[in-house]
Amino acid sequence: FVKAALEDRLLGRQMIGITGEMASGKSYVAEKLAERLDATAINFDQLIRDLYIEDSPGAQKVRDTLADLLGPDVLDKDRKEVNRTSLKARLFNPHCPDKTRTQIHELTTPHVMRLYHKALAQAKGLVIVEWAQLAEMNMQAMVNGNVIVVEASDRAALATKRGIDEATLSNVAHHQWSADKKIEVLQQAAQRNDHGQVFHYMNDLDSERSARGIERLAETITGEIK
Repeated sequence: FVKAALEDRLLGRQMIGITGEMASGKSYVAEKLAERLDATAINFDQLIRDLYIEDSPGAQKVRDTLADLLGPDVLDKDRKEVNRTSLKARLFNPHCPDKTRTQIHELTTPHVMRLYHKALAQAKGLVIVEWAQLAEMNMQAMVNGNVIVVEASDRAALATKRGIDEATLSNVAHHQWSADKKIEVLQQAAQRNDHGQVFHYMNDLDSERSARGIERLAETITGEIK
C-alpha cells in the first residue's frame, strides 16, 4: 500500500493488471478498458514479440539460444525474427522439458522487464498491465495487488475465432492456472498484504453483452482503483 500511495502521489499513476487463460479475451478487455478509461495499456505478450524482432546484440543472443534449445526452425532464414507459431508448438509440446522452459524464461525475463520499464516510464494515470502468467509468476506486486481475472463464457468458441486449435489450447493449459486458481492465489496475496482488489470478469462472445459488461467493469474500477 505504501508503493501504491507513492505511485499515486509522486507519479500520478494507478496500476491494475489483467490476466486470464489463453483464449479468454483478456487482450480485447484490456483494449476496450484502456479506450474507455483513457488508460495506458502494456501487454507482456507484445513486449516479448518486440524482443523477438529487436535489432540488438542481446535480442540476437536470445534468438540464437532459442534456436539452440528448440531447433533452427523457430527462427526465420536470416535468424533476425522468431517464428512464433513454431516456437509455441515446440515450447508447449508435452515432450519439451520443464528445464528448457525455465532456461527460456530466465533468458528472456531481463529483456522483457527492460522493455516494460521503458514503456512504463512516461505513463501517467491508469496503467493496465496485461500478462497471462501474472499470478503464476507471483508478480501481482507490480500492479499493487489490483488484478482483473478474465474468464470466457465460451472459451472454445473464442479459441476457434482466433484460429487456436484444440491441441494448442490443451498443451498451453498444462502450464497456465485456471481462472479459479488465479483468483484464489491473487485473493490470498491481497489478504496477506492487506492491500489490493481482485476482480472477476466473465467475457462474452456477444459484442453487445460484452460492451455492457466492460462498461460495468470500467465503472467498478473507477470507483475502486482511480
